[in-house]
Order: sequence, then structure tokens, then C-alpha cells
Amino acid sequence: MATDLTNNDIKYDAESEAKSKWESKQKTLQGIEDAKKKEAERDKPTDPKAAGFAEKVATQVIKNIQIKVNDIHVRYEDRTTNKEAPFAIGATLEGFSVLTTDENWLPCILDQSVEMIYKLVQLNSLAVYWNTDSPLYSAMERPQLMAGMKESVAKKDKVPPGYQYLIAPISSQAQMRINPRPEAKMEIPKAWLNLVVNSIAVALQRKQYRDVMKLLQNFEMMARNDPFRKYKPDCPLKGNAKKWWHYAMNSVMKEEIKRRSELWSWKHMEKHRKMCKQYTKLYLDKLDTSKPGKDLIAKVEALEKELDVLNITLCRQQAEAEFRRLGKKRQAEGGGGWFGGWLGGKKKQEKKEEEKDMKERFQDAMTEEEKAKMYSAIGYSENVPDPAFPPDYVGVIASVKLEDTSVRLIEDAESRGDLVKVAITDLSANFNQRPSAEAIK
Repeated sequence: MATDLTNNDIKYDAESEAKSKWESKQKTLQGIEDAKKKEAERDKPTDPKAAGFAEKVATQVIKNIQIKVNDIHVRYEDRTTNKEAPFAIGATLEGFSVLTTDENWLPCILDQSVEMIYKLVQLNSLAVYWNTDSPLYSAMERPQLMAGMKESVAKKDKVPPGYQYLIAPISSQAQMRINPRPEAKMEIPKAWLNLVVNSIAVALQRKQYRDVMKLLQNFEMMARNDPFRKYKPDCPLKGNAKKWWHYAMNSVMKEEIKRRSELWSWKHMEKHRKMCKQYTKLYLDKLDTSKPGKDLIAKVEALEKELDVLNITLCRQQAEAEFRRLGKKRQAEGGGGWFGGWLGGKKKQEKKEEEKDMKERFQDAMTEEEKAKMYSAIGYSENVPDPAFPPDYVGVIASVKLEDTSVRLIEDAESRGDLVKVAITDLSANFNQRPSAEAIK
């Protein structure tokens, strides 16, 4: 169970705000680095042995996994966007389970000797609501709040009254069969999936549309006001005119006029240039060191807090280009003696370690006896050649059926008629994949 409020209801705290911005910046930078790694790995040839090993591990994980969760409720309450009519947005889930079954799809205890793996995935009453003119749970005491949140989870046989659902409770079931040894039974695909969704009903009321538009406007205003929150007084407007005038003055003077004049000053440009050059050098040192020390990491992070994401990315690109140039130079010089070998060779070895696939990492971490036991458990053998499937072998078969779906625009929950309605019944789709022919149907 979880509830949330808008940040207008939260008092400004400089330390937590700085921490939040720093974490957001690090997340953005990590996303850029991950994208660069994916781009670099895209052209690398795939090792069939490594792919086969990873597939066996994944199969074993699926074979043993069992999941069961019940009564999930996440709720967001807003009392500032429309003060006359506060609203609440939430998602509820009665249950979700992933169970091991027999061939008749009845839950059973896992038998390690089975030739086929059967899994049953069930989703019960997943719903999204938007309650207009809603009472607020955040004003309740914790015991009442927890009880109210639990009682308002939609169930198959009980939908809480007064809830206005954007997406009515959805239930679905997926049957999955996995063939862990397709080379032995080529008439059976590696994976077979049958997904049935009972109904998807989407409805939007006039008041919900009103709240959506007001909420979007409020988010836009909060984004605009974010740089000025630190100057905002924690007191009502009435009777505190002087503080609010100072708030307006500081917001304009410090964030607009003073900031703009500082950005275009020679002193600021010189400082910014020095920081970029220093960061490029430190980041190059970090790339060229197998285990960067705490002092180096602290210096890099200190500059990352001052520079924006764009400049950090540009500096990193310069450092990476210089690092590649140094690597080629050291390679041409044959390691460059002890000093060059210590710098280049150590980094090269570290890079090789990072590029090792899953199979090689397991091999390094285990003894021969441990590896033999693990290979036996997942059904993998290093000496058995990769199976060559015929071009007409179908490796994956998936079918999806949506029994009923509708999208409606209505005046309110009590309206008998619909302003607009689109409905589709008995929608089906099938998917077949042939690995050897690299074909999809």
C-alpha cells in the first residue's frame, strides 16, 4: 500500500532537493553510458556457446520461479490542483501469480526430472481509477488509511462503490510450456504461450477530463516554479505581503537577471572552461585506472555536481577519444616499457574482464567440480555441439486472444448513454518464430 501527494504539499528542503537533483543527473548520465555500450555491442558477433549457456540458465530460472502477490494499491492524491474538488488517482491489483503446473495446468510440486516445464500466469483484477470530488485518505490516521486502502482493492466478486475507473478491472491468464531440450524433440517448439485477456474497458468522464487538464497545467506550473521554490516563504499570502514581495524580487533578481549576467561574464566563462578541462583530465585518469581511488572519484563527482549533463557528456567524449588514441599509441609502441605496460596493459586486462560473457565469469568463479554440478543441473554440456535446427523448425509459438475491449467517453458514472463508444470483440493474434531461418510469422 502506498500514497503520494503533490510537491506543493511538501516543505522545501535544500539538502533533499540537492540530493534529488544529483541522483536524477546520475541516472541520466548512466542512461547515456548504457546507450553507448548497447551501440558498441550491437556490431559484435554473438557467441553461440555463450547464447546456449545463457538460454539454459534462463530456462532453469523460469523452471524454479514461483511468484504470488495479493492486494496491491498505489494511490496519488491531489488537493491543490482543484481545491474545490480534490481528486485521487490509483491502481489496484487483487492478485498476480506465476505457478508451476502439470500438463493439465493444475498447480503441482516441481519434479526436477520432468521433460516439459509448464507455467501458469494469472492476473486478477488489475484496475486504474480516477476519483473526482474524492475524500482524501492522507487526512486519515494510519490504521484507518491502511484499512481503507485494502478495502478499496477491486476484486472479481466485489468492486468498491463510488470508484470511477479509467480502466475497469482486468483479469487474464497465460499458459506457458517450455521444452528445455528442443534438439531431442524437434516436433515440439522451445516455447509455447497462450494468453487470454477477458476484457479491457476504458472509460473517460467529463469531470475526469477536467481534472486531467488541470493536473497537466499544474505540473507545468510546478516545473516552471521549481527554480524559485527555495525563495518561497512558508506562510500564507494574507498578512505576509513583505515576505511574498521578497520572494518575487529574489526569484527575478537571482534566477533571471543576476544569473544571466554571470553566465556571460568573462570570469564565469574562464571558470567554466577550467572546470571542463579539469573534468576531462580527471575522467581520462579514471578510464586509465583499473581501480580509481576515493580521492579521484570525489574530485570527479564534485565537478559533475557543478557541470550540466550536456557539458559532462561532451567532456567524457573527449576523454574517451583521447583514451582510445593513447591505447593505439601504446599498442604501436609494444606496451611502452614498464610504465606503458602498467598503464595500458592493466587497463586492457580490466577491459577484457568486463567484456567476459556470463559463461566465462561462471568458469572463473567456480572450481571444476562446482561447474560440473551446475552444468548438470541446467542441462548444459561444453562438449555437445550446438544443435542445428532445420529451417522449417518453429521455435516459438505464441497466441493472444482478447475477448472484449471497449473505449467510451461518457458524461458521468450515472449516465445511461455514451457520448462515444468503440468496441471490439474476439480479437486474436498468432506469432510463430523459426530460429534457423530467422523468420517471423
